Amino acid sequence: MHAEAIWRVAGSPGSLSDPDALEAINMVRRRGYSKPINMPDPTVDLTSISDQSILDERKWELCWEGHRWHDLVRFGKLKEAVLSINYDHDNQLPRPDLSIKDDMSFFPIPQSQIDVGNGELTQNPGY
Repeated sequence: MHAEAIWRVAGSPGSLSDPDALEAINMVRRRGYSKPINMPDPTVDLTSISDQSILDERKWELCWEGHRWHDLVRFGKLKEAVLSINYDHDNQLPRPDLSIKDDMSFFPIPQSQIDVGNGELTQNPGY
């Protein structure tokens, strides 16, 4: 999360060179590989990071915690990810790529916030 926060503050979708962001991701990777988290390890450490490497690390670290959909929406990569799934191996699987819509990339605005906004906010399309 720290690396993503730095990426968002920088406002750059390209690679990050901030040493704090890189160290934050590498600490998570070292823990995942059962290495001392505060000691650099060239066998597991990344030398640079990007928006995709942040998404990949979150995918592996949080795979059973239900964050993937929200991460993909937040990074604007939901439709791309769904369309990249190969459904050819089993014709019985539903094909969500046929029904994914652009408005699924937006979260609904809470009604309480719309009410507080006195008409300044309108609901996102599809909700």
